[in-house]
Amino acid sequence: MKFPLLALALAAATPASAADRIGFWDVPRAGANSFNVAPPDAAYFEALAATGATWVRLAFSKWPGAGRIS
Repeated sequence: MKFPLLALALAAATPASAADRIGFWDVPRAGANSFNVAPPDAAYFEALAATGATWVRLAFSKWPGAGRIS
């Protein structure tokens, strides 16, 4: 598996109501943004986890997609 931390996070995700989702920000969080042209590699997620980060926001719009005009 190429992104074990991402896969684990996705597997643990459960549906949440809008109130539950906004409640995520009720306490300070450690995380990161990834606005790269290519998806980050495993080393990125491992280094991020080592900082104590618990989430990452990915900007997939910069990645090539099937049938999408860039």
